[in-house]
Order: sequence, then structure tokens, then C-alpha cells
Amino acid sequence: MENVFARSGVKAISLFRKHIFRTQLALSIFYFCIVAIILIISSQITRTLFLSRIAPRFENRIETNIENKTPRPVKPSAAEVQEDLQSIMLIVNGTFLILAGILGYFLAGLTLAPLHASYEKEQRFLNDASHELRTPLTILRTSLENIKRKGNDAIQINTHEAIEEVDRMNNLLQNILTLSRAEQYNTKTRSISCKEMFHDIVQRMQPLAEKQSCTITLLPNNENIAIVGDKEALERAFVNLIQNAITYNKPQGNVTISFEKRKNQVNIQIKDTGIGMNAEELTHLTERFYRAEKSRTRSKGGSGLGLAIVEQTIKNHKGTLQFTSTPEKGTTAIVSLPIHKAS
Repeated sequence: MENVFARSGVKAISLFRKHIFRTQLALSIFYFCIVAIILIISSQITRTLFLSRIAPRFENRIETNIENKTPRPVKPSAAEVQEDLQSIMLIVNGTFLILAGILGYFLAGLTLAPLHASYEKEQRFLNDASHELRTPLTILRTSLENIKRKGNDAIQINTHEAIEEVDRMNNLLQNILTLSRAEQYNTKTRSISCKEMFHDIVQRMQPLAEKQSCTITLLPNNENIAIVGDKEALERAFVNLIQNAITYNKPQGNVTISFEKRKNQVNIQIKDTGIGMNAEELTHLTERFYRAEKSRTRSKGGSGLGLAIVEQTIKNHKGTLQFTSTPEKGTTAIVSLPIHKAS
């Protein structure tokens, strides 16, 4: 059955690529024809205007011979002809450039309309599928818990593993929903105090840090630094970063959180003393479903979407997310966000 699905998937991808190629080729020909038409029209208008301006100079300009007082025609100089040509080309090309910009914007909208519709359809599908799947998973989990309570030791062990898988699936669906909502960011924003936000987050993450035998520290900062955004989304993003720093830390490790004002930005650093990552892993860190060590992250409950959600949230707030890491020494997450004008 897997081979049938695999072959179907490959065939579907192949057909999609052929369709994209044909569409790209058709659009290239279409745009080529438009440019050719614009050039032909532009050349014809330039020629007509230039002749209409230069012809009267050959016909009407004459001078009188002083000796015999006979008139004779005077040809325009090369400089005058060049000046006329340049002014006409500037007017014609400028006009067509403006028209081309307007037309290009209109055509770009037409070209992207199917992609926009496809994107919205994908988002609706993800939302609907995630909602629909959560109900049977909840029922399945309840049934497994009932079986676990009534069964013997062997059944309890097996059902416990099954319940863990259901919980992972629920977590994955929740992350898909969160990422989908983050990509459709349109939430009303408000001013958020960095000091208060990180103080609350550290208090919430303290039990997890104690469970992992880890110390979490918020470096003091008395500056009144505020950012503008969706508080719930930003808190979720920073909780994710701090949770990773705790989860993948070493026993008796440390997590240090700091923030400071740099011009019109606030620089936030979350530094751990954990296992670290190599340069190759760092380049893929925020990719969807990427996990540095799949077996390790799976045992920790990771779905591979957490950092993708964090990155999208930071981008929504016009900020940047970077990572630096050294294997066996630790990782630092660096977030830069615009500060509130009143800060």
C-alpha cells in the first residue's frame, strides 16, 4: 500500500511540475509579446513626434544673403537635432514607463490571484483538518485511558505508549493551527513592557527548569523598554525559545535571559549551556518539521514546528530571529524587535 501511495505522490508531483512549466512558458511568451508591442508603439510615436518637430525647421528656416539679398534655407545644427530627439525620447519613454508600471502591477495581480486563492484554500484546509482530527483523537485518548485502567500490566504499558502517540499528534495539530494563524497575522497590537513580560514568563517556566535540574536567570534591567504587538503570540514565542533552552540543556545547566535597548530596537538574548548544534543544523533550524536529531527530539515531544512558529511570529512584529551555537557549549537565540516610540 505504501508503494501505491508513493507512486501516486510522485505522479502528482510530476504533473504539478509540468503544469508549472507550461504556465511559466505561457506567461513568458505573453510578457514578451506585451514588451514587443510597447516597443513598437513607442518607436512609432517617437518617430512621428520627432519628424513633426524637425520638419518645420527644414521648411521654414531661411537666411538672407547680404551681397545679393537672396534668401536661402538654413539646416538645423546637429546639436539642435540631438536636443529635440532627447526631449522627445524622454517624454515618450517616461510616459510608457509609467504606463508599464501600472500595467505590470495589474498583470502581477492577475498572475498571483491563483496563487493567493490556492494559499487561502490551503489555510482553510489546515484549519478545518486540524479541527476535525482533534475530536477523534480526543475520543481515542479517552478510550485508551479506559482500557489502560481495566487492563493488566502488559496492556497498560502498550496503551501508555499509544496515549503518548496520541498526545504527540494532538500537539502537532495544535502547532499546525498556531502556525496557520501566525501566517494570517492581523491581530490588534498594544504596548508590552519587556520587564513585566519576561518576569511573568520566567515565573511560569521555573517548574520546568527545576524538573530538568536547570537554573533560569533573568538579568536585571531597569530601563522602561516597551514593544508593540500581540502579547499572547509574543509570550508563546519566547516561552518556546526558553523551553527549548531548558529541555536541551545539560544537567545543572543554566539559561540566561537578557534584554537591552539598542537605538530603536530591543535586543533579546536567551542563552543556554546545553548540547549546542553545528553550523549545518543551524541553517535548517527554523524549517518546518526539521529536527536536528529526530530520535532525541521525538523523545522530548518535539514536532519540528515550534521554531517555525517563533520565526513567523517575530517576522509578524517586524523583528529578526538569529541563532549562534557551539557544540557541547550551548546555543544563544537572539531576537530584535522594534521598540515602542514612547520608550
